[in-house]
Parts: sequence; C-alpha cells; structure tokens
Amino acid sequence: MEQFHHFLDQSRLYVDYVEGLYSVLDRIQEKYSDLMMMMCSGGGGRSDYEGLRYFTEFWPSDNTDPIERLYIQWGFSQVFPAKTLCAHVTTWNRSTPVKFRTNVAMMGKLGFDIKLDDMSAEEAGYCKRAIRNYNALKPIILEGDQYRLVSPYEGEHAATMYVGKNDGNAVVFTFDLYPRYKQQIFRSEANLKMEGLNPSARYSVTEIDRTDGKDREVGEYSGEYLMRVGLPLFTLNRLNSSVFTVNKI
Repeated sequence: MEQFHHFLDQSRLYVDYVEGLYSVLDRIQEKYSDLMMMMCSGGGGRSDYEGLRYFTEFWPSDNTDPIERLYIQWGFSQVFPAKTLCAHVTTWNRSTPVKFRTNVAMMGKLGFDIKLDDMSAEEAGYCKRAIRNYNALKPIILEGDQYRLVSPYEGEHAATMYVGKNDGNAVVFTFDLYPRYKQQIFRSEANLKMEGLNPSARYSVTEIDRTDGKDREVGEYSGEYLMRVGLPLFTLNRLNSSVFTVNKI
C-alpha cells in the first residue's frame, strides 16, 4: 500500500522514472557485462553522470545540423568531457560543406550517418583522410584538456582547443559562420589566443585536414606568443572550418 501511495505522488514522477530506468540497466549490465550502449538523447534531459555507469557515450541531441551542433556541443562541454559526446556527420543542412560537418563532429566521438551516394567522390575521399586525421588526434581530443577559446554565442566565429596530457601537443578547431562584409578580423587584437601551452616551449603550428589533402605550415612560435599574442586563424569565408595541430618542437 505504501508503494502504491508513492506512485500517486506525481512530484516524484521523474525521480521514480530515472530510478526505475537504472534498476533495469543494472539488470542488463549484470547479464550482458560487455554490452556497449549509447544513451539517446541528451536533448530529452537524459544525460547525467550516473548514466556513465551504463553507457559509453551520450547522444547530445537529435539535431545534427552542424551549425546548431556548435552551440549544442559548446553547452554540453560545460558539463561533460568530449569522450562522452557522440557526434555524427549527416545530411542535415546540406548548405554546409562536408568538411565543416566533419570538423564539428571531430570534437567528440566521430561517426557518420550518411550514405556514400549522398557524397561526391571528392567528398568521400576527404572523409577517408579526415578519419585518419581524427584517429591520430583521438588521444588529444578524447583524453586531453579542453579549452573553449571563442564562443559561437559571441559572434560569427568559434574555436575550441584540446591539449594532450602526455606530450602537451594540441589541436585547435576554428569555425567561420557568417562573417560580415569587410569584417576586421586580421588586427592583432582579433588574433586567436590559445591556452594550456607551456610558455617556454616552442611549437610548430600546421593546418591539417584540408580538402586538397595537403598540410599547410603556419609557423613556429613560443607557447607564450601563442597564448599572449595569438594567430589570425579565422577567415572571412562563410561556413568555413579549419583544423590546426600545435606540436612541441
């Protein structure tokens, strides 16, 4: 009877639901200890740290528009690390290049929910190279320290940086959304300033993951310079994305 009255207390409805869900998951985990599961979806308020006992990753939202995902992932990362964030390349918002969609998804656990028929041969070739680049960067992105450099909420650009815990190498993702005509972004105060580097170390900065498959050497700088002065890594190109490695010399 006490249990019956407990169910009548509607103020506890959501708490009771979650406790019931975890009770089911406990039984699943006990019976299938090697089963890997993804919790879907965070947009429904289902992501919490207790869930990481049962799930290897969270699906932050069913909205996979890469522009929207920049905002979603920015907020999601305030609470959860990149290794819990499942991010897929899809056909949502075809006005964005496949590279843009891929670079957004690379800031988590990269996946593809897209048919090869929906891509050109050039796009498919880029995706193959992007996967190789991502696999090389995974230890930094998924296990390193994340620095949110420029918020998409503050203008038409966004940037996020990951610094590896072992060797201190880093990767920076930059995004240009809809820059205004003749926007002044190449002044020194508009440089992108990095974080989490060793001020006394020297770093080689290289743009990778380009659509032409060729890396571009940006230059060699001290950690202090990259953090205090920064580099003009944003562009005036709409829906543009870039990936830079920052490696100790």
